[in-house]
Amino acid sequence: LHGTYYVTKQALPHLPDRTGRIINIASVLALKGVADQPAYCAAKHAVLGFTRAMAHLAAPREITVNAICPGWTRTEMAEGRMKELNLPLEELEAGVPIGRIIEPAEVAALALFLTSAAAGGITGQAFPIDGGSLA
Repeated sequence: LHGTYYVTKQALPHLPDRTGRIINIASVLALKGVADQPAYCAAKHAVLGFTRAMAHLAAPREITVNAICPGWTRTEMAEGRMKELNLPLEELEAGVPIGRIIEPAEVAALALFLTSAAAGGITGQAFPIDGGSLA
């Protein structure tokens, strides 16, 4: 949350009106909770609240502010968490409706879309990218 706040505070004055975009990375845990991660969930919920508040603050300049909420994504952080939980990748993927975890390039593609002109009217939103886990 601190990093999100400080980067936004410094960047916002330099963003162009009408085309400026802020994209925060939260987590699917910004949209739900899990028993063994209360502090992480609270921080990610806070990022989502910050995103929504900033969307209102930046709206007069037509700068959009959105959050991407990845689920399990093939990263070093996820690999470390799987080891902590003693959770094999195959077992994890079996619990994801699309049968696999998300690739970093998929998160990047969503971020790219949110920077496009096509997303100019989208602000204050949370975009889960989790293979259907929240569905």
